[in-house]
Amino acid sequence: DYNPMGGDLKAFGPIDQLDVNVSANTPFTMALSGVLSDVLGDATWKASILHGEGSLFSVNSDWPEIYLENLNADATGTFGTYKGRISGTASYWKFEGVDLVFDLDGNEDGILFENIDLVSDGAKGFVTGEIGWNDMFFWKGQGHLAGYNPEHIVELFPGNVRGDVYSEGEIGYEDEDVLDCFFKVTNLGGSLRGYPVEGHGTVKLKDVDISFK
Repeated sequence: DYNPMGGDLKAFGPIDQLDVNVSANTPFTMALSGVLSDVLGDATWKASILHGEGSLFSVNSDWPEIYLENLNADATGTFGTYKGRISGTASYWKFEGVDLVFDLDGNEDGILFENIDLVSDGAKGFVTGEIGWNDMFFWKGQGHLAGYNPEHIVELFPGNVRGDVYSEGEIGYEDEDVLDCFFKVTNLGGSLRGYPVEGHGTVKLKDVDISFK
């Protein structure tokens, strides 16, 4: 369920062309300005968001605890669909301060992400994918990563690696609230612990069980 939003809302102008300004302070802080057109017909909107900050979990408790800051966006849509371009900084699990820029196209069932550019601690990535949240929270995506140091996840494996990655997974709701996912790496190259490395592999996670191939 979505948590209620707190803040100030101002709207002015004719009903078929309303100028809207929002200053939100909970559960996600942001400043929004936009235009809402044809309210009594096939309503459409366009908006810009500045200085967004907060956790996705605070917006909806079924969503992961991805923390976003310095979020800026330009988007258009209807009451059921939206698309736009977003930039900001994200942190989740052991991935801290990841700068990102991406295009999105979404509706009430999920979001398609395109052209995601990622930069973090010298590493660069490019990703496309999708997420959804109807029966469970799920994701599916693929991309390329270069200049990544695996020591951020496993301290025993410092290095600099590159490769192509595919991942999909899901987090069930309520009694089935377990993580089930896998990551497939191909065209792996670079170095680990000072030794050259190349190859491919798959990692599967089911709740607390991890398997490698």
